[in-house]
Amino acid sequence: MSTPNSFITPTTTRLNLSNGRWADVKTELDVADQRKMDVLAMHPVRLPDGSVVDRTDWGLYEILRTHMWVTGWNFCGEDGHERPYSLDAIKALDPDVFNELNNRVFDHIMNSLAEKKRRRSVRQQEKSPEAESSAAATST
Repeated sequence: MSTPNSFITPTTTRLNLSNGRWADVKTELDVADQRKMDVLAMHPVRLPDGSVVDRTDWGLYEILRTHMWVTGWNFCGEDGHERPYSLDAIKALDPDVFNELNNRVFDHIMNSLAEKKRRRSVRQQEKSPEAESSAAATST
């Protein structure tokens, strides 16, 4: 029996948004991107008494999270031409457009995590002693 895949294959999923807009997002993050996400916008402050206060800038975190997950889009400017995808372009979005994109990216992340958890559960069930003894009994 081989071990499960240990690597992330870079793939994207298209999220359809309102008014014909779409954004392509990473299907899942690799370890490098995940570690970046773990520290984005985190600015802990050490107080004189030695305690640490979490000073996370959640607004910046949402912008950086969106930038981390989105790989491209078809968003247009006033002139009707598509604007290249970039962090600066995300920061310049209309707040309503950003909120829709951010909410869809967040839903995608939650669905991705749920699917990963489901796959892990299936693998654990396949490795359980009951499953192994059942497989051994059927192979004889």
